[in-house]
Amino acid sequence: DLSLERTQLSEEDLSTLAELPKLEWLNLYQTKIGDKGARILSLSKSIKLLPLGQSGITDQAMLHLGQMKQLTYLGLRGNPVTDASAAQLSNLTKLEGLYLGETKVTDKTVKMISRLPRLSKLWLHDLNVSDDCIIDLPKMSKLRELHLYATQITESGAREIKDALPRCR
Repeated sequence: DLSLERTQLSEEDLSTLAELPKLEWLNLYQTKIGDKGARILSLSKSIKLLPLGQSGITDQAMLHLGQMKQLTYLGLRGNPVTDASAAQLSNLTKLEGLYLGETKVTDKTVKMISRLPRLSKLWLHDLNVSDDCIIDLPKMSKLRELHLYATQITESGAREIKDALPRCR
């Protein structure tokens, strides 16, 4: 496990990290690695938990991160990723945790990720998601933790979600 939160990293540093065979958890929150850095990291076959909040990545990086089939957690908080990344996210079938707060995704992404078979924790706050996603959230049968606030979901929509996901807190 390695946390390099708020650290400046070179491409060489990222290449070294991507090659570490036993590195499973790498925290790069607020590192500004950008799309190029994410492309380098996507070469790792060992990283399973990858918090990349506020790291300057965009939909371009998701083309590469979507190839990291071993990921069980991906944190994208505060990055300008959009619904264009939904297809890449839906390829990550081992994901158990996904942090999408403060991104640019909408109900379209919620629909795509509802197919993730292992997703148990989901952060959807400060987003433009609405009652339109209510039909898709219950499809996430393993979901046990849902962080849903500062969205366009109405009070009645929130009640519907709560009723549809009784084991979710």
